[in-house]
Amino acid sequence: MIPQQRIRSLDALRGFALLGICIVNLPLFARNWESFYLPPQDTVARVGILINSGFFDGKFFPVFSFLFGAGMFFLLRDNRLAVVIRRLLALAVLGVAHGLLLFTGDILVSYALLGFLFLTLRHRSARTLIFIAGLGLLLSGAAYFILGLASQTPPAIPQTNYLGNYADVLRSNVHTYPLSLVFVALYNVPAAFAMFCLGYLSLREGWFQKLRAGRITPLLLTVGLAGNLFYAATVAFHQKQLMPFSMLALAWTAPLLSAAYVQLFFSWVHSGAAAFLVRWLAAAGEMSLTNYLMQSLIAGILFHGYGFGLYNRYSMGGLLFFSLAIFTAQLFFSNLWLRYFHSGPAEWLLRGFARLRFTALRR
Repeated sequence: MIPQQRIRSLDALRGFALLGICIVNLPLFARNWESFYLPPQDTVARVGILINSGFFDGKFFPVFSFLFGAGMFFLLRDNRLAVVIRRLLALAVLGVAHGLLLFTGDILVSYALLGFLFLTLRHRSARTLIFIAGLGLLLSGAAYFILGLASQTPPAIPQTNYLGNYADVLRSNVHTYPLSLVFVALYNVPAAFAMFCLGYLSLREGWFQKLRAGRITPLLLTVGLAGNLFYAATVAFHQKQLMPFSMLALAWTAPLLSAAYVQLFFSWVHSGAAAFLVRWLAAAGEMSLTNYLMQSLIAGILFHGYGFGLYNRYSMGGLLFFSLAIFTAQLFFSNLWLRYFHSGPAEWLLRGFARLRFTALRR
């Protein structure tokens, strides 16, 4: 059995990863696609791109994917296979609704589909799953190189109107959803599946207890930062001719930096420092699905026409502060919510559907 404090540390890591996801996703709400193919307008915008690309972009979805694989271990250990299948089905439906109604960059559908694929591999040996993970990272490099080549000429993007009413936003989402699915498939799927396998193995094989900073951490940081800063500089200084190679560097060094983040985070958690902050992060992580969906809802209200209409008004630098504000609000909300309820509303619905039985939500 995995000790209870280990589960809380996983929740805390989920909470921390929510910040990275918010920072990466918010520009996709706040700016049109064409702006990502243009040079930054000023120094603040360039610094924002350097921070986002160098330390967040591509670094936090591997962490979430790792945690999804770890979660699969607990699901399969504690539930019948039929319950897990229903849970993945519900996640896929929720992902389609999220993608069409709020955010076309949704990852829940791909996670659900990869979860079904993983069910066929769950009994494989550690060696086999490590081989599959390595293959996933190799394929991720190829996919990122293709994306880098494609970035030389901006794709034909369907007409959108995110400053109109909600009907206009919905039509825009419907038009761009197919293109977003292709992008997510290339950008997320191979690397995500690799991290699923490693997250599952970390619990099944007992590696989780060793996930702390050690002798390999400086190497992970050095190589990870070198590759990711090369990618960040290419984006920030608009070196389009280098994009295929910088994207390849991102594909193969972002997971290394993610691994360093995880090791340093667990070392910090188990040092006992700032225990109150760990508790707050764990509460946000316990409600990670609710908070992920809520980030999309808040971002839509802030930036789209049916809300405050701040679309295209802020550069990447300004959006960093919005991300921090949203994440801080979620920390307060999660801790307040869990004083009165057992779980987040999205988690409660997903669990109830999977088990065909809804228990009381209120404590």
